[in-house]
Amino acid sequence: MREAAFVKQNKEKWVAFEKALDSNSKINPDYLAELYIQLTNDLSFAQTYYKKSKTLLYLNSLASQAHQKIYINKKESGNRIVDFWKTEFPLFFADHQRTLFYAFAIFMVAVV
Repeated sequence: MREAAFVKQNKEKWVAFEKALDSNSKINPDYLAELYIQLTNDLSFAQTYYKKSKTLLYLNSLASQAHQKIYINKKESGNRIVDFWKTEFPLFFADHQRTLFYAFAIFMVAVV
């Protein structure tokens, strides 16, 4: 597919996604995720077939802006390490207790 046809075919999606990023209005997260997936698919297609083009630069810029807005750093509590050892690790261990027991038993048989 020629680059001009690719741009013409997908321009409306990209403009809609760009407007969704620029406006701070409430947007359906599923719709935003669908647009983001389509954008990254278009970006990978452009990286494959249109290297060093303005379309690639535009899509890369748009995808990076979206990534920054979606995966913004959130504040963690100061007791994150304490919470891990007090709650998360024991729950994980309890969920996988049987598997860990079998792994330990097989290891002990192999060592002996």
